[in-house]
Amino acid sequence: MNCFSYFGFSWLLLASISPASGALRPLGEHVDVRWIYDRDADTWNCVALVAGGEQNQTIVSWNDAFLVLSDRPSRPMTPSNSGSRNIQSGSASYAFTGVMPGNPIWIAPQGTPGLGESWPGMENNQAFSQFGSYIETDTRLPNQSEARPWLKISLKEMTYQGSGSDPIFSYWGVSGGTPRVWMRQSDGIGPSDYFLYSAGTHTHANWGFSEMGIYQLGFSASGFRGPGQTNPTSESQVVPILFTVGPIARWQAEVFPRSKLLDASFCGMLADPDQDGWKNLLEYAFGTSPMLPDSSAHPAELGLPRQSIARDGSVTYQVLEFPRRKALESIQPLIYQPEFSNNLEVDSWQAADPAWITVSEISGSLAATWEWVRIQRPLPSGEKSSFARVRVIEGVTTLSE
Repeated sequence: MNCFSYFGFSWLLLASISPASGALRPLGEHVDVRWIYDRDADTWNCVALVAGGEQNQTIVSWNDAFLVLSDRPSRPMTPSNSGSRNIQSGSASYAFTGVMPGNPIWIAPQGTPGLGESWPGMENNQAFSQFGSYIETDTRLPNQSEARPWLKISLKEMTYQGSGSDPIFSYWGVSGGTPRVWMRQSDGIGPSDYFLYSAGTHTHANWGFSEMGIYQLGFSASGFRGPGQTNPTSESQVVPILFTVGPIARWQAEVFPRSKLLDASFCGMLADPDQDGWKNLLEYAFGTSPMLPDSSAHPAELGLPRQSIARDGSVTYQVLEFPRRKALESIQPLIYQPEFSNNLEVDSWQAADPAWITVSEISGSLAATWEWVRIQRPLPSGEKSSFARVRVIEGVTTLSE
């Protein structure tokens, strides 16, 4: 377990929560992975197609965007309050995900997702004549009797950055209640990890992730120029598509440069890229910037813990205040542990009495995510010194300063 603490003395370090220059665009909506083949040049391109509809579509480069999966539980019957976190089925037919039955698995679904969740599909809008049509015998297709201009999308690589111990990606469709598994990284990436769909169409399947964190999936496309299953096209370059699973991963994608998102030594929770002495987990916990040291551009309601003295009649209080991210429905909420000591000895720290703690709402746009904690500790008579700190715990990772 890694331990760091923030000491709340009577000084205040301010920092910004402004996104890094060139911040990525979160795509928490219907977005298609559009593959485009240039027959004359024998080259491929791949873009994100956002919003849909030929009159309203937006084209976004995958270098500039990421797909969002939250840590809210999935509630299909109430899409306005539904997230991406599911519970792994006990059926042996779903063992390909690598997730134990009853454990969480995060899914961008084949069906309609909750509001704000990513719903990625595979798409191509080119004429059938661009490709050769043939009868595909892959048994994972529900119908192997019709000649179509099939496109093959292959999984080439997966890179992960996060605190999960066993990150696994899988991709499958469901037909007649039975999963048809196209990609299963649980047994490594091999020649059978590909998806087939017809040119001129768009389709959806399930994208599953076993851990929260950042996933970069690398895909390539290929097909046949024809006639039939002859004259193969070139295989495209590997296109990296970024998914963030859970709130910390999304925060990382919004504040760090794209080129650094898979580098745990830079954007991991234990890193300190701006070298201001505060690990990224503390910057995340208190709403400061991991990219701008000692700055003051963040909202006044956020910032590192602050300490003061208050008096009420004959009683003197040590006051510790700090912003706290709301736990909401996360399965791994941040844990904030305020503690006090009168001598800084390792074994002298004591947790705050719950009777000293009050929690209030933060107004405005921050209210959905943040709340304000005030701890008013009566100072014992004759105590000559007193210190405060807030320990922040993410899962089994504990940070203190």
